[in-house]
Formats: sequence, C-alpha cells, structure tokens
Amino acid sequence: MRSHVSRAIAIVGVGARFPGAPDLETFWKKILARETAVREVPEGRWPISPTALLDPEGRPDRLRSIRGCYLDLPEGVGEPSHWLAGVLAEEAWASAGFGEAERERASVVLANIVLPTPETSRFTRETLGKAFEAWALGRKAPPVDVPPPLFATAGAARAAVERLGLGGGGFTLDAACASSLFAIHLACLELEGGRVDAVLAGGLSLPDSLYTQVGFTQLRALSPSGRCLPFDRRADGLVVGEGGALFALQRLEDAVAEGRTILGVIRGIGLSNDLGGSLLSPESEGQLRAMRAAYEEAGWDPEEVDLVECHGTGTPRGDEVEVASLRTLFGGASCVIGSVKSNVGHLLTGAGAASLAKVLFALGEGVLPPPAGFSKETASPALEGSGLEVLEAPRPWPERKGPRRAAVSGFGFGGTNAHLLVEAWEAGRPVRVRPSQRRSPTEPPIAVVAMASHFGSLEDREAFREALFEGRSPFAARPASRWPYEAAIEGTGAGAFLERLKIVAGRFRIPPKEIPTLLPQHLLALETAVRAAEEAGLAKKGRHHRAGAVIGLDLDWEATSFHLRWLVEDWARRWAAESGETVAEEELAAWTEALRDALGPALDASRTLGALGGVVASRIARELSLGGPSMTVSEGAASGLRAIEVAARLLRAGEVDWMIAGAVDVFGDLRNLSAGGWGESLPFDEPSHGARPGEGAGAVVLCRLEDAVRDGRKVLAVIRGIGAASGARASARAWAEAGVDAAEVGLLLTNASDEKEATALREAFPGVAPRIALGTPIAGQAGAATGIAAGLQAVVALSERFLPPSPPIESPVGPLRASPFHFPLASEPWLTDRGEKRRAAVRCVEGDSAFHLLLEEGPRAARRRRRAKRREDLAFVFPGTGSHFLGMGRLFARFPEAFGEAHDWRSHFMQPLLSPWRTGFGPNWKAEAEAELRRHPEKAMLAQVAYGIAAHDLLRELGLEPAALVGYSLGESAALLASGAWPEREAMFRRTLESPLFRRLVFGDYQVVRETWGEEARFLAAIVGAPADEVRKSLVGTTELMVVNAPDECMIGGREEDVEATLAALGRPGVPLAGVPSVHHSLARKVEAARR
Repeated sequence: MRSHVSRAIAIVGVGARFPGAPDLETFWKKILARETAVREVPEGRWPISPTALLDPEGRPDRLRSIRGCYLDLPEGVGEPSHWLAGVLAEEAWASAGFGEAERERASVVLANIVLPTPETSRFTRETLGKAFEAWALGRKAPPVDVPPPLFATAGAARAAVERLGLGGGGFTLDAACASSLFAIHLACLELEGGRVDAVLAGGLSLPDSLYTQVGFTQLRALSPSGRCLPFDRRADGLVVGEGGALFALQRLEDAVAEGRTILGVIRGIGLSNDLGGSLLSPESEGQLRAMRAAYEEAGWDPEEVDLVECHGTGTPRGDEVEVASLRTLFGGASCVIGSVKSNVGHLLTGAGAASLAKVLFALGEGVLPPPAGFSKETASPALEGSGLEVLEAPRPWPERKGPRRAAVSGFGFGGTNAHLLVEAWEAGRPVRVRPSQRRSPTEPPIAVVAMASHFGSLEDREAFREALFEGRSPFAARPASRWPYEAAIEGTGAGAFLERLKIVAGRFRIPPKEIPTLLPQHLLALETAVRAAEEAGLAKKGRHHRAGAVIGLDLDWEATSFHLRWLVEDWARRWAAESGETVAEEELAAWTEALRDALGPALDASRTLGALGGVVASRIARELSLGGPSMTVSEGAASGLRAIEVAARLLRAGEVDWMIAGAVDVFGDLRNLSAGGWGESLPFDEPSHGARPGEGAGAVVLCRLEDAVRDGRKVLAVIRGIGAASGARASARAWAEAGVDAAEVGLLLTNASDEKEATALREAFPGVAPRIALGTPIAGQAGAATGIAAGLQAVVALSERFLPPSPPIESPVGPLRASPFHFPLASEPWLTDRGEKRRAAVRCVEGDSAFHLLLEEGPRAARRRRRAKRREDLAFVFPGTGSHFLGMGRLFARFPEAFGEAHDWRSHFMQPLLSPWRTGFGPNWKAEAEAELRRHPEKAMLAQVAYGIAAHDLLRELGLEPAALVGYSLGESAALLASGAWPEREAMFRRTLESPLFRRLVFGDYQVVRETWGEEARFLAAIVGAPADEVRKSLVGTTELMVVNAPDECMIGGREEDVEATLAALGRPGVPLAGVPSVHHSLARKVEAARR
C-alpha cells in the first residue's frame, strides 16, 4: 500500500427518514430482507384523482405510473422538506452526542432539489389558479392576503439551522442525483478549513410528487411497472422516492479526542462533470474522473474496496454506463455492488444520503447487503465477465488486513458525478492529519478576473456600470407583455423587471426548438455566465477539466404553473355546473382545451429538463466544456455570495483552477410580489415605503490570485474574506470570519436598509472615522440574485476606483445620523492614503443569518503612458490664484488615472484637496464645502495646484504632449511641480502643509492679520476689472493693490470692510476670492523680516 495522508473526516451521527422505515434499524432490517417500499400514492396527496393523468404511452402532461416510495407526512407541517430537515438535524445532532458547546461553531450543508414543492404548488393554485378563474369567468380576482413561501429550496437548510440554533449558518445545493455527496464534500472542506468544528451534511428530497411522476414520465425515466431493478434485464426505469439523511461530521482528530462513536471515516471524495454526452445521457469518462480523484485523495487502490454502493437507478442506459465505468476502474478485480434504490426508490438529491446510510450499517455490521428484487437469472448482460457481483442474499464481509472499505457513487442529470470512499474506524489507530486540515491564519486570495450582468433593463456590464456611476435607477413600470391573466393579482408598480431576453440563434449548443421550452432562469444564467467566460478567455474551444460552475438560485415559480393544466378539466366542469347552464360535452371539451392553451404549453421532456433548477449549472458546464464540479446553491438573497464562497473554497483546496460563480432570479413573478410590502425604495430613509423588486443575473470568473498575476491577467478585485453565521450574534461572527477590519472598509453594500440594519451596522463599526460610503443593491430586492448584484457593484467600484452615488436621503434613520457612514451624492474618486488598499464589504441579511464578503482592489499592472509626438503648437497654461471654484475637482470623476495609484504621492496629497470625505446626508455639499474652506482656507490654494497637476497628468495620459508648460503666479509652481522640474514633489507639498508660515501666519489662521489689525479682523482679496491707476486712486484704509493681472484686471486685498469700501468707491463690481494668502500685502513684510 502507498504511504499517503488521506482525508480524515469522521461520521459521528446520523438522522434519517426513508419510505417504510421510521428509524434506521427498520431501514437496515428491510434492506437485509430485500424488501421494497414501493406503493401507490397515498390518498389525498394529490389535488386530483391519482388515475386522472394515467397514460401507458406517457404523452405530454401525463404519467405512466402512480407507484413510488412515499413518506407518511404528518398533518400541518407546512413545507414538508423544511419539516423533514428539522427532524433530521435534530436526530443527527442527538445521535452524535453534541450539546450546547458545539452549536456556536456548527453549520448545515444540505442537498435539496430545486423543483415545485407541495406548498409552492398549493400557493400557485390559491393565487394563480384563482386569478385564472377570475380571468376565465370575467371577474376580478380576490386580493392575496397571505405571504408566499419564498425560497422554498433554501428554507430547508434554514429550518435545520434554526431548529438547533447553530451559529455557522447553512445552505442548500442541487447537483442533481449527486447532490448529497457534493454536500458532504463541501462540508469536509468547511471542517478542513477550520471554519467550523461540526457540520450536518447530507440530502433529502420531498418535491411535489405529482410533478415528479409526470416529469420523469416525460423524460422516459419512470418505470411503467412501478419497480426498481438495478442491474437486471427486467429493469424499465426508476421509481421516485422521498426522504433523506443528515450526517454529523467532525475532523477525525476531534472526534477521537472527544471520545465519540465513529460510524465511519471519509477518506476521499471525487467530483466531476461530464464533458461529452448530453444532459440526460451519462458518460463513462466523467464518472471515471470522479472515481480516480477519490482514490488518489484517499491513497487507495480500487481492489481494496469490497463494496460499491452504486448509483444504480434501474434505467438500462444509466446502469450500463456505470457498470462500464466500474469495469474500467477495477480492471477485472472482484467487488460486490448494489443499489439502495431497489429498496427506497430514487431519492434524487437525497439519493447519496440513502446510499451512505446503507453503507455505514454494512461497515458496522460486517455484512454485504443484497438489493431488493435482483435475480442472477435475469442479471444484466453488462455484468458478464466484469468481476462485479450483485448479491441475492446477505453475505459476511470478507476478512482483510486493515479496516473494511466501501465506496458510494452518485451520478446525476446534467452529467454531475461524485464518488465517496469510506472505511470503518478501528479504535487505537493513529490519526494522521493532512496539512490542509490545519487552518492557516490567512487563506490564499482569490482573484475576480471577469464579470457579466443583466439586471432589469441593464442588459450588459456597460449598462450596469453607467447606471451605477450615474446614479440612474433601473426601476420602471411592470412590462405589459408579461403576466397576461396574472395581472388580476395585486402586486407592485415599478421594479427592475426583465422585459426581454435576446438569444442569438446558434449561440449555444441548444437545439433552436428547445430554447422556447426553457424557463427564463436557465437562459439568463447561461447567457450571463458565457459572457463572463468569454471575457476571461474560458469560452475558447477545448476541454477545461479543472474548471466548474456554481450558480445561486431558488425555485422559478413558472415551474409550478404546469400543473394548473392538469386541474383545468375539473375546474371547467365545476365552473360549468356553477353557471346553472347545460353545456354539451363537445363544447365543454373545446372550452377545456382552450383554457389549457391559455395556461401555457404542456409539460413534455424538453420543458421538464428546462425546469430542473439544478441543471442550470450543468448547462453552463456543458456549453463551456467544464469538467470540474458544477452545482446550484440556495441561500435566499445571499445565494450568489454563497456561490462565490463555494467556488473560492474549491479553488483554495486546489481541486480546480477556474470557477464561474453567479446567481439568477426572475423574482418579478407576481407570486413573489402578491403579499405586498413593495413601494418607493429610499434606503435608510425614514420616509421609505418598502422596497423595489428586481430580477436578473450576474456572474464572475474566479481563479487563484497567484495564477492571475503569473498569467498577466487583469484583476478586477480580490476576495480577501468570506463569513457566514446565524443566530443572535450573526453579524459580529460573520464580520470576524470574513476578516473585516472596520477601519479598512471604504464601501459597504447591504441588502437590508431599515433601522434594525442601521443599528447592526453601528455596532459593527464602533469608533470608526466617518469615511465609509454606504449603498444598497442597484437592482433592488432581486431574490436569489440580490447578493451577486451588490457584489458586482463592489467589483466595479474597486476596478474603477470610484465610489458610486447613493439615492438621496431626506431623513436618515436614527442610528445613522451621527455614524461612520456617508452617502455619496454623485460618483466620486475613491482615494486612499499612502499604501492603503481600497476595500469593500458586501453584506446580505436573511432573518437571523448574515453573509459577508470582503473584497479588495486588485494589483495594478505598471501603467504605460501613451507615446505621443510632441505638438509644437500645444502648450499647457497654469493660471494663478483666484481661478479656483467649488466643485472643480469633480471633473476627474471619470478619470481616476489623474490621481495615480494608491501608493502614489498624488493620491496621498490630492485626496483631501480635490475629493474630501463628506459626512453630510443632505444635498448641501456646497455649503459644507464653503464651511470647510472657512475653517481651512489654505486648502483652496493647494487644491488649485493639485488640480493643475491632475489635469496635466490626465492630458498626457490621453496622448497630448505639449511643447511648453506656462504658469502665471501660483500657476508657475503648479507647472514646475507637474513637469517634475521641481524634484521631490512630495517633500515640497509636505513642507508647505507643515509650514507655520503657510498654515498660521500669512495664510490659514492669518495670524499676522489678527496681530496687526485686531483679533476680529478678516482678510479679504478680490478681483476688480479696472486699470491699476484707477484702482490706486480709490484704495481705502488697509486696502492695497497686490497684483496686476492684466491692463484692466487687478487683485486688491486688505481688511474685509476696507476692501468692500474700495469696491464701492470704484463703482465697479468685484469678485471676492476665498483662500488667497496675504503674502502679496505689505503685512507679509513683518513676517519676512522675522524670518530673515
């Protein structure tokens, strides 16, 4: 055996519910007895007669069997998957012997399928169904007064977290039938990274069973006979099952140290995505990559494994490909194989959890279990000569040197593949820990190298950028082209709605006739991800074995609309009866068909695949030939940020080199909006009346920063920290985990904007100077895409080095009235002190959970100034004192290059002069700037010099090369500094700023004025349009002619009242000048004499 330090994650507890098995002991007994849980659908489960849609041919909108492996669900549990998640979490927690001490650093990673659920289907009947009835009968629909079951998928993990009060948060994922093993793998990464000390991981499946029966009939995957017979010639398809399992996981060294019962030790997991085949047809090459990755990680040889719990669905093609993969892997070596789907059916996203639960019993009991219904007489021909054996009865585990070892496979629609290696624990064995299981104080940074977006009317990245920096809202009236009969539901007026989605024919590897059958989420996510990949160069031809995709989403409500067609025949008969009129059968049939057509198309194979949420990431992987892990994740508004986190962890673990991460949500469906609470969005403003809805998608391409720098790639931003937490102190824990130092954050974007959030932010940033720009997602509350929208805003701000404006605030909520936060009124340069990196934090809050992402500006490539030929007819002229005005520095709002890099002297010294931090909330920036100049008048003169330098540098950046620089008065100094003729510009600026002569005597405090003319005296300079001789004749009191600018323009100065009297004597208007020193007045001679 090879010397190898493998993965060492202990399974210390299990919570499970399977069909026909209320507990794990019953589950194991039925496996040994070869019993199956298949039965007809329980009475009352479906809203129509179970036989109403039966059709042996399986035509669209029909099903071939009502048999499945169903759970007995208690009454009144709400969403069944949420109830089940809570039950499984509680059982697993108790099984592991965990208590209060473990709750703070524990989390949940749960596989859950993104399909219509019993509750979302019910809500569609009660809202869309009633709206359709009103439309069909010419009535007005009753208002909806109950909240929709939002985030049906993500809510399962939330239910588990809240049931136990866990501090580490949780999320769900969907990688089709490989989901449970994907979840366990991500849980292992969480533990190995040291983020948590315990994880509940696994999977479940409890979708609307009527939908799955019809859907799998359309995919020609459902068994017409209603029996699952893997690796058998009689197999004719799968049987859908319900249930799931959660496993309590710990690092092995912790479990041993704490004396826990160890049910098994995970030694290796491999994940992959098919590069060939189709979304419905598996490929051996992809399966083998996952298998070999697992064995490489574990340091095992395949022949060391005695049991492979196969995916084994009972679909002839799927079983055939899996056997071929195992034959190649084992090379003829003998091994027992089986599939728990013969007992409890195909649990979809919970399938791998059921398989692992079976294997743990087999390891513990030392028994190789048989599948149900298999007979060697009817064994699949694919098994012949393979060395793979399917048992007909239980068999004792063969004696070997070392622990018992087994494998679990999970292969899903879309080409997702996972293979897990687990062994029995032998007490007393030494625990060897891989370096990856010792948490580093700092994790390797991840680079954002490309992005793409489409939110509402902002159809691409450039439109997104322009709207962001121009402060232009994407909110508009609801498009009339959407929701024809749904319009009877009361919803909202304005939002960031999608009106159209343009797909160029032939752009994707999707048959043109299939494009209309896909739900918008699929196409929107695909288009956005591919555009990001094209920017990063990932869309080039070739296979990318070490690249994957993670997309945040939740259920698309349109997937729940299909079953309204299945109910319409009963409705039509009821409506006809209620009308009191006699309707002929032919007329009723025609009306029924017309009503079906009005509801939309029938559910067929293309539409079934086009509504599978988990396939969204697989479509991207297939389109771009990505062979690494691909999945969808769900965590409410933070789904996109969670996708980024999962992608970053896979990159840091070295399992991939590239990842696409993003999120999508067509949140503007009126079922989301029907409960109200929407209105004019004024973030953190007391007059605010709700929020604006939005919809769209965003995506980024990620790689390790060191790889991006090595390859010379432009880095838009760097991911420095990620934190997620839940419970009473969620925000503080998430900030700490993300590594956010409040003093280093210059921009904060948050999805919540009420007084509660304002209070939380004040607590998170105590004692911080007022310098943090605060903003909210530009697309409003965009469902699962909310977080990614905010994340992209931060990326754009960091890459452009500009702070975007916030909506105007009339009356800020109390906690923000004196706080570290400010609301930029217009886009402004994001300037920093010397050596300081620009950093932005993105925050998503959902209930008692918080998710934080810390981003930093990327390294800048050395700037190469454009080589331009000097123009002999071009000169730059720098004016003298008095040409400055308030707001002149805003010219550079579009040109951050003029300020230099963060470490450049220009950024250091010009930041407080051209773009000082503003702390006011109202639109009174000019008044505030005037007050600032009264307190520090010296800033005006220095700002003029800084402006001249910035303008000079910018013009040369743009390729204008002057033949000469000309300066007048103060402009001479600006010209000399800009040209570099005066070396050590930084030192000169610093000496000027620190000089008592400048700050207190002849400028700044004007000390010499007060000493000479009295403490109350004020110095004033003014420009007057008159010849010098005329001015001299009119001078009053202390007023002196200080500078002759031109034959008809002079500058005078003196005591304020004397200057005003002089202007009156001249009878000409003057232009008062703020920020002019008294150096040209005779007062300066006193200082000059003292200085000499």
